[in-house]
Amino acid sequence: PDQLFVNGHAIGFPCKLAPLVRLLADQRALTIQELLQWQDDAEALHWLQEMVVAGLWFVEMADDNTV
Repeated sequence: PDQLFVNGHAIGFPCKLAPLVRLLADQRALTIQELLQWQDDAEALHWLQEMVVAGLWFVEMADDNTV
């Protein structure tokens, strides 16, 4: 697996998730449309969930409670 460094910590990720990780590491807010290609990828969703739970990324809800 490859590694991403976040706040001084090395975070491993499967090589196939490199395009997703590049998007996340771009230091800009993403829309749900930019992430749609991973919506059916259980490994990507699991990895992203782990990152959110660890506090490394967050999901901001819109005023209408959508992502």
